[in-house]
Amino acid sequence: MMQEGQANRQARDTFARLAETLEALGDLELLDAGQRHVLERRVAKLLEERDRFLLDFRAAWTPAAVDDYRALAGSGDEAALHDELMHLFALVELTLVDGAESRGHLERTAAFVRTLAAARDEPTEFCTAIGFAALIHDVGLVVVPEELVQSRARVDSYESQLIDLHTRVGAALVETVCDRLGVDGGPLALGRDIVRCHHERYDGLGPLGLAGEAIPYAARLFAIVDVYDTLRRQRTHRAALDHAAAVVAVRAGNRDGRVQFDPDLLPAFLACEADFDRLFDVAADA
Repeated sequence: MMQEGQANRQARDTFARLAETLEALGDLELLDAGQRHVLERRVAKLLEERDRFLLDFRAAWTPAAVDDYRALAGSGDEAALHDELMHLFALVELTLVDGAESRGHLERTAAFVRTLAAARDEPTEFCTAIGFAALIHDVGLVVVPEELVQSRARVDSYESQLIDLHTRVGAALVETVCDRLGVDGGPLALGRDIVRCHHERYDGLGPLGLAGEAIPYAARLFAIVDVYDTLRRQRTHRAALDHAAAVVAVRAGNRDGRVQFDPDLLPAFLACEADFDRLFDVAADA
């Protein structure tokens, strides 16, 4: 077993490599000056309290969770595994800086998508991987100023200014992390697909225009749970829906000529929707 002093040194070394990665994200060419400024400010805010970050990291990655992730990682190298765990954790934490997203939403949607994948009889490894991957789905919000995030009060403003932006930018951020770590599979790569495509529609009317099976499978699964959780949440422009109303609304996405969700996935959602209702209260929004 690694001694405490050695473990602390490893964590500090990994944090230093993480800082280099996060600071390099500001070099992405698709960012304008304003987005770069917001990203750099939030990265600095995350990195300025290293000791608290490392404490939170150790608390989040329990031995059981690390073992679950180790089974999914492509490399058996412990240093590479530690790097990947900390980078994934940092992407989640960036999503939460300045309240861009709530921890409750991230944890609930991760639980929902694991449940939905299991209802599809997917292998345990896939269900575990997509649960980890789902946690970073909104990381692109890290470049969106607070005033635009708060403009969710207006649906048209939110959808036109945030959805397309945060999926493109988020995918580029995760791609950069994957490239720097040499990761081409596992939860981070799966997360990249979810980040990029979770607002796509099966009928091709989403922001990227992808349709049908051109949308990655993980993103098609996640699209259902993301909409369900969003419907259950209070918004300035509307009240939260209860479980039954949210299920009706999800089903309505594939009616009257609209095909928002993969039709092959909706039966699995309906088969496990009672579990969604139970899980919704597990992780409340702060």
